[in-house]
Amino acid sequence: MVLRFHGVLPEGALVRADRTRSPSPVWLSTAPSRSEFLRAPDDPSRITAWRSLYGDDCQALAVAANKTGTSIAENPARLTFRAEENSGLVLADVISDAGTLTFGLIFWPEAGADPRTLLSLQPRGEDDYLFLSGDGGVFRAAQKSEQMELALPPQAADAAARILICAISGSALRLCLDFGPVAATPLDSPFQGRADLFIGCRNARAGLRRKLGAFGLTDVMAWPGEDLLSVPDSPALEAVKAVWRDRCAHAI
Repeated sequence: MVLRFHGVLPEGALVRADRTRSPSPVWLSTAPSRSEFLRAPDDPSRITAWRSLYGDDCQALAVAANKTGTSIAENPARLTFRAEENSGLVLADVISDAGTLTFGLIFWPEAGADPRTLLSLQPRGEDDYLFLSGDGGVFRAAQKSEQMELALPPQAADAAARILICAISGSALRLCLDFGPVAATPLDSPFQGRADLFIGCRNARAGLRRKLGAFGLTDVMAWPGEDLLSVPDSPALEAVKAVWRDRCAHAI
């Protein structure tokens, strides 16, 4: 039996998977109890920083090409990315070695539009980067250098929240959508060293506007030093699965 209360409850009375424990060591969430936003001075509907209130107190900042901030919708809170508009953020100083890493996001497709660039991982001092994108129902991981591309089977359009997770371990790369089958491919040029994680853009530079799509975003997660997709039914991903299911069930 489901109990419904149409009044307003204090936040402490709300118990959901995202409020009980963090699903990952690095977690940016739009949940009010987990985040803090720095609003753009001229437009409070846009943010220039997204700060986690859990764990290492990390934050993502607007990239240089994001001049006006990233749009944020309220009730439910989601960052909103629009086609050909640079609203990118960068999460720096949390990934010490890109050679072993798991990272991912929970996002909301927009009807009739492609999300295109979702996340991008770029080692410090390197021109090459690895990006996650969605075009025409196909989600993939690829290198800018075009040395590697891993595409998942085409997906039907769905308004529900989706979760895309990528894992790197040396020369191996793995990709998984909505906890379905894990696809894998070798990396011709393995990544290493400190890296930045870009959100909703390829890197800090302007340009590549046609690579920027439309989607809503609620969560970005990273597990430095771990390849979780190489372990079938990884216990570490169970908390992530609970958060994703909660997003789907409550449209948050």
